[in-house]
Formats: sequence, C-alpha cells, structure tokens
Amino acid sequence: VRTLASSLSSSTSGGYNTCSFNPINSNLLAIGHERNGLSLIDIRTKSLLIHYKNFSKNISNLNDSIDTNLKKSSHVSEYKQSIMSACFDKSGKHIAVLRYDLMPAIYELENELPIYLFDDENYTNRCT
Repeated sequence: VRTLASSLSSSTSGGYNTCSFNPINSNLLAIGHERNGLSLIDIRTKSLLIHYKNFSKNISNLNDSIDTNLKKSSHVSEYKQSIMSACFDKSGKHIAVLRYDLMPAIYELENELPIYLFDDENYTNRCT
C-alpha cells in the first residue's frame, strides 16, 4: 500500500490519512488524502478508477432527481477535501468518510458525488 500511495502522490503535496480495502473485491482500495479527497484505486493496475468530488452545501439527502443539477452547482468542489477516515460497508457498495471541517458523507462506489451528507444545524466538525 505504501508503494502504491507513493506512486500516486508523486504529483500532489500532502499525505494519505486512511485507506480501506473493499470487503467483496480486494483489488479495490479507497484512499483518503489530506488535501485531494477520496480516490478509488485498482491495486492490480495501480490505476485511478474514480476520484470522488466534494459537495459542501448543507443538505440532508442527495438523490437521483437532483443529481444532474448538483453537477452544475457551484457547491461542487472538484476534489478539495481532507479525508480523515474512510471505510467500506459490508456490501462493498458504499464508502463512509469523515472529512476535516466538513460533514460526514456516504459515497456509492461508482458515483463521484456523495449520496448522503450527515447534516444538522448544531453539528460542527472542526477536527475529526
């Protein structure tokens, strides 16, 4: 994992805070970077499969009906988020992430935008 992370980080500054292997397909590795967000890697080919985007607007649930509008939204930041922890669910279809200074999120494996953001007006996350 360290060799893979080194080869991936050669073009970025900062380090990796977390990684998680998919429990169903052990060739898939989710890697959380301190500056460049969450990535899904195929360890066989050392290739980037998807780079998950940040969404910072205060909403509770993202669904398919608003997904196309989100891609055009000014609240979508390409990748700027610090991932502190990432973990697959048992099915290997979702990744839960804790993000520095942002609300926790859940991503579907093949969707670059979060499908759910845990948000409450009294919730603050300055350091995970």
